Amino acid sequence: MNDVEVQSRVIAMSAAGCSNREVARETGVSPQTVGRWVNKPDIKAEIERVHRELLKGSLDTARANIEYVVDKFKQYEQEGNKEFAGLSLKYSAEVLRSVGCLPAHAPAVAVQNILSADRGELSPAVQEVLSQLGRRLAGADDAIDVGAEPLRDEGEG
Repeated sequence: MNDVEVQSRVIAMSAAGCSNREVARETGVSPQTVGRWVNKPDIKAEIERVHRELLKGSLDTARANIEYVVDKFKQYEQEGNKEFAGLSLKYSAEVLRSVGCLPAHAPAVAVQNILSADRGELSPAVQEVLSQLGRRLAGADDAIDVGAEPLRDEGEG
């Protein structure tokens, strides 16, 4: 590969979130060189442009994932299927993290709190957040407002 091809690969990989070390390993360039390149204003601007394109292209996928998550929770709630609802929760939490609804470091307890009591149902507050997120991803002007109050069990006042 010539320098232009290598720099194009560096831009693509950096925009996709690869570390300088990963980029260096894949392109055969030293991590220091990758670091210098990605900090040049013109290359940095191109990385940001490509990154924005990648994010824009992923909105449809994110919207479909959110719709799938909500549909699955509703299905499992109607069927009373607790075993698969637990698996659904686990993978749904990953979807929520990937679109920014949950912090990547959320402890398991925080993930469990998105269910209402121990009935295995999606909390109405989380349903609303997902609904607002879906509208936002669809281009609606609604802002996501998760509120300041923590989720509570049904029996709490």
